[in-house]
Amino acid sequence: MRTPICCLMREGLMFQDTGTFALLEKLHTQSGFPALWQTFRTHMEERFGFGTGYYGVLVLPNHEENRFLPQMHNYCDFPEDYLTHVQEEKPLWEADPILPHCLTTGEPVSWRTLRPKTLEHEYGSELLSVNHDLGLHNGFAVPVEGRNKKSMIGLHAPYMSDKDFDALITSHGREVTECFKLIHHAIEADEERYAPLVGLTPREKECLLWSAAGLSSKRIAFKLSLSHRTVENCLFRAQRKLKATNKSHAVYKAVVLGLIQP
Repeated sequence: MRTPICCLMREGLMFQDTGTFALLEKLHTQSGFPALWQTFRTHMEERFGFGTGYYGVLVLPNHEENRFLPQMHNYCDFPEDYLTHVQEEKPLWEADPILPHCLTTGEPVSWRTLRPKTLEHEYGSELLSVNHDLGLHNGFAVPVEGRNKKSMIGLHAPYMSDKDFDALITSHGREVTECFKLIHHAIEADEERYAPLVGLTPREKECLLWSAAGLSSKRIAFKLSLSHRTVENCLFRAQRKLKATNKSHAVYKAVVLGLIQP
């Protein structure tokens, strides 16, 4: 299914650059998170020299924005060496200070600008050292918002010097920001939305859907011709994947993310 252009032209997205329209045309022919993300990544690499990146979705339970870290779902294609090192003790969204800063301020940010703040972080000095060794020391991140959700997209500029990166952002910062927002709205408009980030199976979504309708596990089991244990296992796995505190919380987050529609 193609992503309708009208769905991408959301309020606040005023595309003024030729490159942004070029990306819009490419995204219009794609469907599903993997295809949309790869199209975006290829465009950003060919046009600006950006490399691998990060896409995080923040669910805001009861709009308590200060509790975002446990509610994060993310997709990241950074080098495996980087992820292994940075996430050795904590998930990326806890280990990297750029993410919470970006989501808290609501402003696009250059990783270079945040270096002094990164050094104040518990893992800051070590993180900057790893970034530099792997060529990830320059990059750009943009927060974007939706109903009950915030997202952040970040791309690194592999082995680009500070001078060249500053020149890139000075000359093309607006277009880069527009492209980041465009991929977010393309993903939101697509029917698959955030499903690949969470990885729920069709059966898990079915059990969550009937739970949202008020059915108990035993009634769901009867309706789907499954054992009670199977339903409980499905709901437990869904709860864990959604990083929810209980079954009701899992149902809430599945609805907010658009994974089920009661």
